[in-house]
Amino acid sequence: MTRLTLATAICLLPITVSAETQLERFEALSDKMNVVMIDMMANEIEQQGGDATALRALDGMVPPWTDEIRAAAGCILDTYIDETSASDVDDMLTEMDAMLPTLSSMTMTEATDNGVFDAMTPDGITDERMLEINGACGMMELQIEASKNSGFMEAMMAAGSTVPDNN
Repeated sequence: MTRLTLATAICLLPITVSAETQLERFEALSDKMNVVMIDMMANEIEQQGGDATALRALDGMVPPWTDEIRAAAGCILDTYIDETSASDVDDMLTEMDAMLPTLSSMTMTEATDNGVFDAMTPDGITDERMLEINGACGMMELQIEASKNSGFMEAMMAAGSTVPDNN
């Protein structure tokens, strides 16, 4: 019986390690993405003739992840896997990692128009479904609260108010 238990544990280990690895990758990519998104938003403001100094002074959109954010992210990944596959989630994370270096020079509009953000979800998950999943897992509320507490919302409003004809 002990051998069977050990064999079962060894067989299940890659699944457990893989899930942790996906969550850790997702967290690391999200941290990088938060910084890149600031650059993209600042580029957008500056392209429209505004002053993005308030945004550029931030280190990111939200502070480091909390246990609550980690749990919400785990919920998101689990749902993505349930609705697609672990392989599709791995592919999404790989695509996100590959695109990150190219984003800092883009505006939000350019990235949207070029379909760059399509890599943010696994194949088979629509933008609408992604928003539903994020909401159901509680991520949206946590991100909004973190954005308020981090000063991002204030910086975004300050930078946005400098865009000509935006008042």
